[in-house]
Amino acid sequence: MAAILIATLVYLAGFMLFRTHITVLRYTSYRDLFKIFLSLTSSAFVLISLSNLLKSSYPQYFLSNYILLLSYFLSLFGINLYRLVIRYAISINVMSSVQLPEKRVAIVGTDYQSIITKHYLDYERAQFRYRIVAYFSKDNSLINKTIEGSPVYHIQSLNTMLDVINIDSLLLVAEKGYGSYLQNAKEICESKNVKLIENQKLKSWLSINEKSQVQEKKIQIEELLQRPPIKLDIQKIKSEIADRTVLVTGAAGSIGSEICRQIIQYQPQKIILADQAESPLFDIENELLVKFKSISSYIADISDFDRIEGIFKTHRPDIVFHAAAYKHVPLMELHPYEAIKTNLIGTKTIVDNAIKYNCKKFVFVSTDKAVNPTNVMGATKRASELYVQLMNQNPEVTTKFITTRFGNVLGSNGSVIPIFKNQIESGGPIKVTHPDITRFFMTIPEACQLVLEAGSYGVGGEIFLFDMGEPVKIIDLAKKMIQLYGLEEGKDIDIEISGLRPGEKLYEELLADKENTLPTHHPKIMIGKNAEHDFKDLEVKLNNLFSSFSDKNEALELVKGLKNLIPEYISNNSEYSELDIK
Repeated sequence: MAAILIATLVYLAGFMLFRTHITVLRYTSYRDLFKIFLSLTSSAFVLISLSNLLKSSYPQYFLSNYILLLSYFLSLFGINLYRLVIRYAISINVMSSVQLPEKRVAIVGTDYQSIITKHYLDYERAQFRYRIVAYFSKDNSLINKTIEGSPVYHIQSLNTMLDVINIDSLLLVAEKGYGSYLQNAKEICESKNVKLIENQKLKSWLSINEKSQVQEKKIQIEELLQRPPIKLDIQKIKSEIADRTVLVTGAAGSIGSEICRQIIQYQPQKIILADQAESPLFDIENELLVKFKSISSYIADISDFDRIEGIFKTHRPDIVFHAAAYKHVPLMELHPYEAIKTNLIGTKTIVDNAIKYNCKKFVFVSTDKAVNPTNVMGATKRASELYVQLMNQNPEVTTKFITTRFGNVLGSNGSVIPIFKNQIESGGPIKVTHPDITRFFMTIPEACQLVLEAGSYGVGGEIFLFDMGEPVKIIDLAKKMIQLYGLEEGKDIDIEISGLRPGEKLYEELLADKENTLPTHHPKIMIGKNAEHDFKDLEVKLNNLFSSFSDKNEALELVKGLKNLIPEYISNNSEYSELDIK
């Protein structure tokens, strides 16, 4: 009994000396296991040494060397196993209690910093379900080997392996020596929708993810709307679309693709998808084919008359939803030729073919930027509205032309939501062009329901508008998103005022000064009553613009033609402002 007591006291002294007792079990590391090894080994060495020196004089105080060695090995195995089991059990319990999908991550680099990063993600972020699935290295000697269970691939095989390992993020931890691969890695990750986190942004990425992973599920677009979502008459829409052939232009875009998703619920006879974007068109076609088989897809430039006529001649659609357009204001300010070619000439091409092939209804998707336009994009949409109205006034035309006009669409491609989201997840800052800038907002489903509702109730010539509530300050939207991520403005994320972009205005409008509204069957839907037009004069100006349009035209000449057609088009913060002065 005395021998067991002495052995216990010596082992306790060893634990106290190496401070193994203060380690948090859930974060047990290889260093902690080594400290246990040193503690037990030194204690066993002391006991065996004392036993050999004093056992002949005091046999009752010491155990045999065999028993001491056996207890040493059993203690070493038992204590380490206990700690590892506890750490694993706690990790599994935490991960199962947080119901989030596992984040698959790969690391570029195999140096010490890369391994430390892996340990950090494995142990410190277990509750957020990170999993390191691979390393990418330029060291040929490590290829096809594993580091702590994760395989190592050559950085030159990045393009191929990303298709195989299916990761969410690629961490560029080891930048030294990898500079020549960086640009290629960025392009590959962008093409495969994989987030590339560079070393200098790694800390921000980890901090944002730590605070936002639990919040991410709770962020709903409707929370940013600041009003209740609008619901419309589904039965009326169904009666209009059922058993009809429907053409959707811009079918691969945010609005066009959602229109397609909603249309297939109403049993059309056939749906025709047209878009210039190859990969997104392929994606939406395959998504729809799961639920609806009668689909035809066309890669087409809407300004190519022969191509568009071939589609109309083949399918003879009953209803056209025209959503194809360029929409980014700063880009179109730089490229007025492309804006006019697609937004105006393209609309004319679709309209003319709809008339030629006796389409019953044509629903044009316009924008609030067409009202008192201050930029090229808005002016081309307003010119398109005028052409649609002109055709609806023609007594020889049987097609009913209807326009829908709404504000910014939350969550659409290139809108502020995905831009702010990326800026937040990159550590900031959030860039707002002006502290007072406001916009009307609606969700993608709302926008598409408006388009479908307009096609159902419209009798021709109307501009349908939503009552979208009060305009929202963009800076307030940014602050709201920061809060939804569980962050603090100024502490975790800064908001930076970057200045108005060319063609951008502070306040959007849904109605021009000379327009007013009429009520409809729905309290949240209005019809914009157009100002009176001299349609003969309008026809002459439109025809002059169409006939003079050429790729040889200079930008100023093209914009001058738009301003001649649309007197209320006054450029803002743009090089074309000189035309207004003249």
